[in-house]
Amino acid sequence: MRLGETAADPYAWQGHDVVRRTFEERELARLVPRLLRAAGGSLLDLGCGDGLAARLAGARLTRYFGVDLRPTTSGIPSVAHDLRDGLGPVGSRPFDVYLGSFGIASHLSPEGLQRLLSQIARHGHRGSLVALEALGLYSLEWPRLWGTPAGAERTIPYRLGADVPVH
Repeated sequence: MRLGETAADPYAWQGHDVVRRTFEERELARLVPRLLRAAGGSLLDLGCGDGLAARLAGARLTRYFGVDLRPTTSGIPSVAHDLRDGLGPVGSRPFDVYLGSFGIASHLSPEGLQRLLSQIARHGHRGSLVALEALGLYSLEWPRLWGTPAGAERTIPYRLGADVPVH
């Protein structure tokens, strides 16, 4: 599958929603500066979207590059790339922090996630930090769903703020 045929496509266009604005942005605003303080100031933003992580990084950010199916960043260095094809054209210089937020890793098969993480490990340096959110179809806690086709069999109860059905 390629762009236009991927399960990740709806997420590439969703922009800001109430959940993202209320919970995810608040958590990223706390997390990104802490990661940069711990590891250093360069950030590779996997699934960068509109460059939110760069805006939240503050003065600790010394170098930034974003990767996304359809980056909508304005004036922020980024490239359009499908992470199912690996790390992509991010240059040879390692980053201090490799951040994948908003569930980007959940769109990778277990093999694709392993490939991406292996490439990150080779690209990074000793002390680089990797923080990937992988909640979704290929989440490590839901292996029985990986091969289940879309439909009622793929819907399970999951506790977020309350018990909600997740598909």
